[in-house]
Amino acid sequence: MQRLNAVLAALTLSLLVTGWAARADTPAAETEAARIEAAAYAWIEAFTAGDLDALMTLYHPEVLVALNGQPAMRGIDEVREYFAPRVGMGEPLFELDIERIEVTGDEAHLLSAYWFALDLPDAPAYFETGRSLLLYRRDAGGRWLIYLDIDQQTPDVQWPSPSGFGP
Repeated sequence: MQRLNAVLAALTLSLLVTGWAARADTPAAETEAARIEAAAYAWIEAFTAGDLDALMTLYHPEVLVALNGQPAMRGIDEVREYFAPRVGMGEPLFELDIERIEVTGDEAHLLSAYWFALDLPDAPAYFETGRSLLLYRRDAGGRWLIYLDIDQQTPDVQWPSPSGFGP
């Protein structure tokens, strides 16, 4: 009987500690999710401002980027090479509809629908919609950096964007 009471006491203590820990983690997880969302919007800001250097600071050194219809890019150098002729070109509009952010330790993922339009001075405007999955890793300084970026066009994300822009 003493052993049963000890097991029940340990189980009760474990449940109490786990319950309290889960409640204590909720605000921290919400704060980290807000930081992930801010990182996603920092990418949009750097891209639309044409700031390639700022854009590159948002990527993890070992990043893998797989954009719709493009070969995979590995590492910041390949990502920079891809974006260099594209960043600052025309007048981009970019909109996200964040569908899910989940944080697990030093990794997090963000799933979103996106709408992208690029008005070019000497060419027809470019329009693309799709869905993006971003995996973030936290660096030693606590910054969330893009470790994996996969974008694809999907038939369920269509024009106009939620704010109403589009072709």
